[in-house]
Amino acid sequence: MTRPNVVLIITDQQTRATISAYGNQRTRTPHMDTLAAGGVAFEKSYCSSPLCSPGRASIVTGQMPHTAGVDVNDLPVRDGIANLGEIFSDAGYETVWAGKWNLPESFPTEPDAIPGFENVEWQRRPYPSVEQILAGDSSPVGEQELYRDLGTSMDADITDAAVRYLAGAPREPFLLAVSLYNPHDICFWIIDRDHDLLPRAPTDGPLDELPDLPDNFDAVADEPEFVRWMRKQEAVIPDFGWNELRWTDSWDERHWRRYLYAYDRLVDLVDVQIGRVLSAISDAGVQDSTLVALTSDHGEAVAAHRWATKQMLYEEPVTVPLVLRWPGEIPAQRFDRSHLASGVDIVPTLCDYAGVTAPDGLAGESLRPVIDDPTLAGRDFVVAELQPSALRMELKGRMLRTRRYKYMAFSAGADAEMLFDLESDPLETVNLAGSAGHESVLADHRALLAAWTRLTDDPFEVGSAVL
Repeated sequence: MTRPNVVLIITDQQTRATISAYGNQRTRTPHMDTLAAGGVAFEKSYCSSPLCSPGRASIVTGQMPHTAGVDVNDLPVRDGIANLGEIFSDAGYETVWAGKWNLPESFPTEPDAIPGFENVEWQRRPYPSVEQILAGDSSPVGEQELYRDLGTSMDADITDAAVRYLAGAPREPFLLAVSLYNPHDICFWIIDRDHDLLPRAPTDGPLDELPDLPDNFDAVADEPEFVRWMRKQEAVIPDFGWNELRWTDSWDERHWRRYLYAYDRLVDLVDVQIGRVLSAISDAGVQDSTLVALTSDHGEAVAAHRWATKQMLYEEPVTVPLVLRWPGEIPAQRFDRSHLASGVDIVPTLCDYAGVTAPDGLAGESLRPVIDDPTLAGRDFVVAELQPSALRMELKGRMLRTRRYKYMAFSAGADAEMLFDLESDPLETVNLAGSAGHESVLADHRALLAAWTRLTDDPFEVGSAVL
């Protein structure tokens, strides 16, 4: 078998259910839909951590954040742990990176700044408006003052670089990572919702112009003290000095629904750029020889349990899209609702399809066996890590998701556990951790997590710290 080219597309802060192909009726994602229709899309797909740098570390190394040494944002991967570029370049691939890195710098500028990759040059320019991007017009409207990391139009610049690379007859086989920034700009919408480069949600008029609140909008009645503590913190990440969640305290129903509208439009925006990447692959004549993988570093809370942005272990912040397409090699039009998948599985899966030897000791598993034979059981569980404070590293959370249940535990505070039956309660509205009749299920999940922490040298322990 000829080794495929690989194009890995990473979005930022995109929860799983945002793609129309996953059942979303509010977003317009024709290009992600096309990608999903051409391959396998996993429904039970999770990030390793609902925070940018830790989630990205797992995507590029196949290791959990605590193993990679990236528990919080803006840290480098620990020395001695190879990333995807190093693994594939050692195997003879041309390896190229375009866009956000965040390990530690968000956007390194030097060509050799990212180990194992050529960091392709891209430049910011005068930006088009949101409306122009959605209409396919990228002509500039003039210089505008920007936040340092505002990505609404920056994604067009990153995509330009990727398209130039693909149009330049790259040496095959190649691995190209296209790391886009949206829909992460919802963070900036929350703190400055009237910025010129952000989607404008209706401020008045009928409420039916706006998305409905989710059915699980209300907080769980018996949330752990740890979760309530995080809600009250003015700075969940103290060294950053601010936390988007605190801006939502005074929101009424319209404001929450405007936030959902803005997030949907940001998903629409990133879909436009993904479409340009897919067109460039086709125009280069390499579509049939290229495996395309789409995922995100973590999800977005989208108002579930009155939460906004990330940094929590509920389904919406920890679930992400995961789509794999390789014409003729990966089955088309398969929506996998059964098998668990994680960001740590991307490295071993891509290595498996490319005939590249994966490093020993990865936390992830190749998804190719369950793609080839859907009757296989696949992995028994996935884990996600939560590290809300870089200044108080003893405060941690863990999620362990088995095929039916989801267990959440925290290192501090009263009532530090949650258990949900995701078959009967997919919206996570009833915490079964203290419920009669579920003692054995809870004990089984406690034991699984304890065994996993021992196996991976994870320092997490339930109730070991003080808030």
